Parts: sequence; C-alpha cells; structure tokens
Amino acid sequence: MADVHNEDLILDLNSALSSVREALDTTVSIEQNPSMSASDRNANVVIVKAAITNTISVLQSCGSENFAGTPSPAPLVTAFRITVPSTVAAGSGSGTFTARIDTHDHNGVSTSTNEEVLATWSSSDATVVSVNSSTGVYTPVSQGNITVTARYTDGSVSSAPMVVTV
Repeated sequence: MADVHNEDLILDLNSALSSVREALDTTVSIEQNPSMSASDRNANVVIVKAAITNTISVLQSCGSENFAGTPSPAPLVTAFRITVPSTVAAGSGSGTFTARIDTHDHNGVSTSTNEEVLATWSSSDATVVSVNSSTGVYTPVSQGNITVTARYTDGSVSSAPMVVTV
C-alpha cells in the first residue's frame, strides 16, 4: 500500500467534515424551530446520515489500496557512505565492505539513519584488491594503494582509499 500525501487526505476529509457540520447546523435549526414539519426533520436526517457516511468512507479509503490520492514519493537519500578499512594485509583473508544511507521524506523529515544497503562495488585495481561487485566481499591480493567505489541504486556514489600492505 502506498503512503499518501497528507495534503490529499486533508482536502478530502475537510470537504466531508464541512458537509457534516452543515447538516448538523441545519439539525440544530430544525430542533430550535418547533414549527418545522416532520418531513423537513426526516429529510434532514437523511442528509446528516449521508454526510456522515461519506466522511466515514473517506476515512476508510485512507487506509485502503484503492485510495485515489497521490502516492508519496520514495524517500530521498541525504547521505551515502561506505565503510572501508584504511589498511589491510595482503593474503589476510576476505572481508566485506558496507554501505549505509540516511533518508528523508518529501517533507524533509528523517525516515532512516545509518541504514545498511546494497551497493555495486568496484576496486580501482583488482590485482591489489578483488571485490565482488554485488556483495562487497573483498580479498586483499597484493601490496598497493587503491580506491574503493560504491554506487547506490539512486545513483549516489561514494569512494574511499585503501592501502594493502605485505
């Protein structure tokens, strides 16, 4: 189910509640005027019931997959960073690089902080450090200096240096 912009919900709900208020104001007027006919009173009951039913429908639709409001956009990445050891020894075994993001919603409210995510990984020199591009598992192969780069699905890129010693 998609989240819905609050603005869409507020407009629909405000309209429905205005109809209820108008119908209830009419009810008060009718009750304060004893000369109103039974048919006027009955007609107003129908109007009040319809307004309340419509309001309930709007509220129920807010949680349904059939809601016709505008879906909220996907959260925006505010920070993309990678964790790479600054120095490792060649032949020391495999490790795993990690990527993390911070995000916020369309209103600028933080929705996630330091969430670990998948990224596409690369090494500037695979003869120094080989890396599995989809998992981030790396193996230091020989002495040298490299740059590790990761790309997130939204296009964000982060790089960090790494030194491999003997």
